[in-house]
Amino acid sequence: MVLWMDGFHIVQISFMILARQVSSSQQDVCSLDSCISTNASSKEFVDHCMLTAGNQMKGHCCFRPSSDQVTGIDLSYCNLKNIKSLLHPMTNVMRLNLTHNPNLTYENTSFVGLTKLKMLILDKSVDCPGQWHWFNTTWKPWKLAEYEKHTVRCLNQTDTCGQLKEFNYTCPAHSECENNGPGSFSCRCEHGWGGYRCMRKTNHDVALTISASITGATLFLSVLLWATQRRHVQF
Repeated sequence: MVLWMDGFHIVQISFMILARQVSSSQQDVCSLDSCISTNASSKEFVDHCMLTAGNQMKGHCCFRPSSDQVTGIDLSYCNLKNIKSLLHPMTNVMRLNLTHNPNLTYENTSFVGLTKLKMLILDKSVDCPGQWHWFNTTWKPWKLAEYEKHTVRCLNQTDTCGQLKEFNYTCPAHSECENNGPGSFSCRCEHGWGGYRCMRKTNHDVALTISASITGATLFLSVLLWATQRRHVQF
């Protein structure tokens, strides 16, 4: 992972292998012992989980046994402080509740990889993640934010790659843009290409991904420098 800063912009670029293995992280998330299990929020979450035939509750998670996937997580009242990369293995999650964690802080990178996330429920005092500003334009990575008395629901992610095309941004040659969670994207090397900016031919499908989550005042300069200044890139 590389962080480059010029005083106005921060570009965070991580190089990851796409093939992910389901580790003990899934079990850890579903069985956090700091959570209070009996509350109204959990009941609403359970009821929603059971609307889909075959779903089961597994600790704090809505679990689909037929596909061995966690599709929902309720971490409300869990005394969370910083989720960091806690959710990264949970790539099939569509519904996530993080309310009633008054000390919770997060980074936009905390939600990288959650491409299927359709509903994120947060305390009203917290902003929906993934926002960035481009000159006088603020691009919101969620199609809708529903504010209730104490919570905000971030609903349906916008198309990050589609939005970037409007700013005439394209991934390097021999790579394709892929949405990679709220406000995040990846430039995935095509089959047969790898290395720095996917410029090296290879006989192996290395599936190396250049992932970028951008924050700061300006997208344009950040992306331009990321794409052109090799000296800021490390492996």
